[in-house]
Amino acid sequence: MVESRIWLSRGLRVTGTVLAAAWIATQLELAPLLSTFRALPFWAYFVPTTAILLNTVLQALRLRLVFGGLGHTIGIAPILSALFRGSFVGLALPSGGNELAKMAFLGRGSPGFGMAATAMIAIRILQLPVWIGLLVWGIGSGYLERTPALLTAAYGFVVLASGVLLVAGGGGSLIPGWLKLGARISRFREDSRVLRSNTGVLIWTVVLGGMTAFINCGIVWALLAAVSQPLSLGAVLALVPAADVLIWLPISIGGVGVRESVCAIAFTPWGLALPEAVAIGLTRWTGELARGAIGCMLMLLGTASRDLRPHGESKEGAENE
Repeated sequence: MVESRIWLSRGLRVTGTVLAAAWIATQLELAPLLSTFRALPFWAYFVPTTAILLNTVLQALRLRLVFGGLGHTIGIAPILSALFRGSFVGLALPSGGNELAKMAFLGRGSPGFGMAATAMIAIRILQLPVWIGLLVWGIGSGYLERTPALLTAAYGFVVLASGVLLVAGGGGSLIPGWLKLGARISRFREDSRVLRSNTGVLIWTVVLGGMTAFINCGIVWALLAAVSQPLSLGAVLALVPAADVLIWLPISIGGVGVRESVCAIAFTPWGLALPEAVAIGLTRWTGELARGAIGCMLMLLGTASRDLRPHGESKEGAENE
């Protein structure tokens, strides 16, 4: 049964990738796309990588805060190593799975997989208020009315994310009691109850999550300026989160084809030519590739063997936990 689901998921991703790539191929000629890339100023190629690396540092800071709220002091360097390596795994595997990979790398040391899962899921849940706010802005501002697909995605995400927040906020922990998570992370709910009692950690995690969302939008804002098709910051703050909702859907391998198609859907109604919209999608992706490349180098260099151990704890103590 599990194997059949895996093959079904892979089949869906392959099909989605082929269909999305085929649509782009039928709508776009290669020569105009290459001309758009050649016309980009040199600084445009550094924006995505710089911004994604900054967002990775912010994610590491959020994880460090959450781990600290759970009673574990962990350095930024090993957390960054786990995030980079997880990103590489997510890019390398056809089925994705970078979040699970990050949990696995984070949980190899003394925190354990259960606490790593708590931390990763907690920062995702605490990211939801920011994304809901941006999507509500997009819906209310009218910027999404030109693209019904983005408007529908925004409404759908707001409803689902609001439901998750209501469930998470209505019980004694961030995770509802009816959600079965398995024996390996049986401490999950207790850890999340501890985390909920630390208001300062929760607030700062949300604030840092808001910074990552604005940086994510800033990448596209800069790239639009690079192709001489600037949009207002308000429009970008509306379009990018709604577009990302569609890009995140697990219907392609690494978002290939879907990313470019969604950028075309989002930006051509605002006057961008199709080659420019696709070029923005591809250039933005270089930041993810750079992060994955760093993760690949870390794995090849063997830094993956370093334990995630709270400062001052002995190896023997970690093994006996």
